[in-house]
Amino acid sequence: MGNIKSIKYIGEEQTYDLEVDHSDHQFYLSNGILTSNSHSVLYSMISYQTAYLKAHNPIEFLLANLMFEVNSNAQDSKSNIEKIKKELRDRKVKIIAPSINESQLSYTITEGNKLITGLDALKFVGEEAIKDIIEKRPFKSFYDFMSRVDSKKVRANNIQALAASGSLDIFGISRKLMFLN
Repeated sequence: MGNIKSIKYIGEEQTYDLEVDHSDHQFYLSNGILTSNSHSVLYSMISYQTAYLKAHNPIEFLLANLMFEVNSNAQDSKSNIEKIKKELRDRKVKIIAPSINESQLSYTITEGNKLITGLDALKFVGEEAIKDIIEKRPFKSFYDFMSRVDSKKVRANNIQALAASGSLDIFGISRKLMFLN
């Protein structure tokens, strides 16, 4: 693909939207270039809106992107999450580890520019388990937690994931002991 050497303004001209009767809505020009003109205006509008949101609401913008990446199955989502977290830290946002009594379903911003990790960011902890946990909290102890959650919704692998992530550290029991129980 060649590089653009210069751009010269030639004034306003009548333009046309190219509509191709083809299943993928794309057309190869005679010089071999692929064109999708009908989508270019919408892409530019989305780009403008995205840039505006990032410039004027950077924390909320990054939070929305973080939640998208957490729920994404893309191969590069883990590296994207790290990039977003780095940018949040650069903006003086303190990222707090998940906590069984404080974390919501997803990431949330609290006073003082603190980002509390959502329980949905944890592998092996499903939405059904998270909803049951949130509904029944606060928990006073690990025993209180174990006795009040629904064992059909919050299963052993969920508890192990919560323990391994530090979500249950407030109970003052070692992670290894909670993991084994």
